[in-house]
Formats: sequence, C-alpha cells, structure tokens
Amino acid sequence: MTRLVNLKIYFIRHGQTDENIIPLQARFTIDTFNSMMDSSPSSIRLNPTGIKQVESVAAQLVHIPFQTIVASPFRRAQETAAILARRWNRDVVTLDNLGEIVLAKVPWSGKEMEIPFWLLITMTTWRHVWPWTDDEETLYQAFGRAREAWAELLNLAVQRGPIVVVSHLGFLRVLLLFIRTRKGCQVLKKDLGNGGISIVQVDDLAEALQMPDRQR
Repeated sequence: MTRLVNLKIYFIRHGQTDENIIPLQARFTIDTFNSMMDSSPSSIRLNPTGIKQVESVAAQLVHIPFQTIVASPFRRAQETAAILARRWNRDVVTLDNLGEIVLAKVPWSGKEMEIPFWLLITMTTWRHVWPWTDDEETLYQAFGRAREAWAELLNLAVQRGPIVVVSHLGFLRVLLLFIRTRKGCQVLKKDLGNGGISIVQVDDLAEALQMPDRQR
C-alpha cells in the first residue's frame, strides 16, 4: 500500500434548511411529523440562508488543492455539493453511507392533536438507542456505517487525492467520534453548524485504514 502522510480531509455540513430552524415549541400532528421524517432524504432542501452559507464555504476553501467532492445522497447535501462543484469546477461522487441518521417516526398515527416539536423528538429519540428497533437506524448501526464510510473515504483519497466531504449533523457527529478512535489520524477542527467545516488530518494512511481486530 502507498504510504501517504499529512493528508487533510475537509468535512462540510450542508447549508441551512427550513427544517433546521424549526422552533422547539412549534406544534405538529403526529402524521405531519412522521411525513417530515419520510421526506427527509428527498424533499428537504437548502433555504436562501443555506445557499449563502455554502457560497461562503466555497470562497473560504477555493485555494485548497483537492480533486473530488464526496456527498451524501440526500437532496440538501447534493445541493450543497453542486454549489461547491460549480464554484470549484470539481466532480461530485455520491456515497450512500454519508446519509443522515433520519429522526425516528412516532410509532403510531394521529392527525387531530398538535404536539410540541420538542416532545415529538423526545418521544422518538429512544428508538435510536434501543438496539432492536424495527425500521429505524440505531446508533450502533450508525457507528458501523461510519466505519464503512471512513474506509470508503480513505480509499477515494488514495485514488483521487485530497477530498471534500458533504454530510449531515447527526452522521458527522458519529463519524468524527469514530475517527477520533483511529490511529494515524486526528480531528484538527470540528464545526457542525450549517455550512461548518471540520478538518481531519491523516498522519499515516496505512494505520488509518487498519480495521479493529473484530472487523478483520
């Protein structure tokens, strides 16, 4: 294996969406909330503030010598990547493992009573922790997906050189936590706000690619 050192990977959270700024006291019916969760991958898109945030990122990183943008398949990440690609004249590679951990749905229906957004979140968060939840991604599963995503990103970096990665708040939290456990790399900067830039430095690619013993 080629021994590459001091490789930097830039992780960008997508720009702001209207859903990112929903007040916790806003009220929704259960059916409306569940519909929002169903539409998260394909319908949620950048708002005008989000577009400006991404344009600002493009200006900040315009001189970074990378070759490829790697993005989640979710629409808001694809829109973010497209803005960067146009500004930088770079290719976009879609990586399914970079998708968001979609907030679980309430496991029953309701279209009459409106419930505060904070309570709906509280009612569903436990489903990500419970390891036997049906049809929802658990945190344990997300950590496994982070392991796979990290290996894919490193292999892309070997093939294409430095990369920029576009993903989401929840998954980036898990992915950066996983990266902190790996030898041969370090998180230099962490900013998970909309349009935020996090930086990971790979000091030793061979070590960074090594999987834990239980995964070999």
